[in-house]
Amino acid sequence: MWKRAGPVARPTSRARAFTAVVISLIVSATAVAQDKQDFGGYCDALRLFSSNHPDEAIARLSAWSVESLRHVMPQTTRCDDRGVTPALAVVAITYMAVAREAGPPDRIATDLALAESLLRGITPEHLRAGDRNVAAFRENWYIVATNLMLNWTDPLRATRFSDRGLAMFKNSAQLHTLSGVATELRAHLLNRNLHDPLVVAAMPSEALRTLLFAAEDQYRRALALDPHAIVARVHLGRVLFLRKEVGQARETLTAAAGDPAAPASWRYLAYLFAGAAAEFEHDLRRARTEYEAAVRAKPKARSGYIALSFVEQSIGNERRARQLIADIADAPDPEENDPWSEYENGRFDMEALAALRARLVR
Repeated sequence: MWKRAGPVARPTSRARAFTAVVISLIVSATAVAQDKQDFGGYCDALRLFSSNHPDEAIARLSAWSVESLRHVMPQTTRCDDRGVTPALAVVAITYMAVAREAGPPDRIATDLALAESLLRGITPEHLRAGDRNVAAFRENWYIVATNLMLNWTDPLRATRFSDRGLAMFKNSAQLHTLSGVATELRAHLLNRNLHDPLVVAAMPSEALRTLLFAAEDQYRRALALDPHAIVARVHLGRVLFLRKEVGQARETLTAAAGDPAAPASWRYLAYLFAGAAAEFEHDLRRARTEYEAAVRAKPKARSGYIALSFVEQSIGNERRARQLIADIADAPDPEENDPWSEYENGRFDMEALAALRARLVR
């Protein structure tokens, strides 16, 4: 038979208090040990990034929660390694944001916000000898962050980054350009057929006109600061066309296409947009000349061939129209080599990111 247990002895209030203190100390000691372990892992990840193992470093950092990173990042200077600096952490976290191919955009923006939180703590000693311009590093970072959000088709977040950058760097032609691109993208998202000549002719929305005026203003600011800003000039020509300022658009795009220092991709876009402006004015022969120049500038880009084919068909050159389409029918990766696709959908500027990393202490 089971024996009934005797009365259970209950701890006194003093005993309960002592027990609570012991448990608290154990939990605290465990938390400190865990914190040290986590911080060590964070430093190790940054050391990997510093020693040219970015993929492994990013894989480790990506496993951390946002809160954990937010906790350890302000302590970066305690990593006890000359190469592991707040500037390195900024670049490593930015690389992590770039590497998140699956998104979502709000997580990308959160990663960038983590990196931005360390920007003000960067000193010249954190940067490469001979290139210790902290302001240039910060400006470069805002260019990268804005560009990355544009690449994710998130113009509102892109604008927030460009606005914060411009608050510090009012004379940054690149940030003014990117601010204009974000505003122009908002217009295209408001009306996804904005490239259609019928939509351009009607331009029914006051909101669209307001956005296009704002984009134009940013591009003009960029060009006032840097007359050789080819990206701003081509975008300005495009926006002027969308606003039906066709004469100004043609002059702007002709200047861009004729710039010998302009990359082929931007000359191609200038010719392509100039051809669209000529078509809008029903000047098909001029449109054909512009589209032919676009094809010569980027022979592997499909959009030039398609635009030229439509013009040839409209003129009555059916055979050439069919041949132009046949020339690109079997081309692989139709969007890979077409700057028009990048103009519409965004292209991340890896060169700007590489330039940011190149400024770090070696």
